[in-house]
Amino acid sequence: MARLSLGDRVSDLKGAHDGRLVDIDGTTGYVEQANGVVVEFPLSQLKPYEEPKIAEERTLSGPLRDRLLNPAQKALLASVPATLLAAIAKSYDAGSDGPGSRTPFAALPES
Repeated sequence: MARLSLGDRVSDLKGAHDGRLVDIDGTTGYVEQANGVVVEFPLSQLKPYEEPKIAEERTLSGPLRDRLLNPAQKALLASVPATLLAAIAKSYDAGSDGPGSRTPFAALPES
């Protein structure tokens, strides 16, 4: 168990709640959340706060499968004119083998 002090930013072990440790009474810690609600936890269930990990953005299948888009690739995708995107969408959807064969172009992630 980590040593905690009043005023520390803490979270429960599951990471579902976080806030400032405002009081300790024996083995119970009182955590004030950002919305002002004070929640009590056993001290053994509290840990120093850690920033949540950001999920990685992945490409669809193809030559770039499972690679992150770098800033240059994102900028290139953002520069594609709307008229060209509409033509790509029309061609993509026309190449489908029928309903349910692949995701419609409009439902694909922007990346």
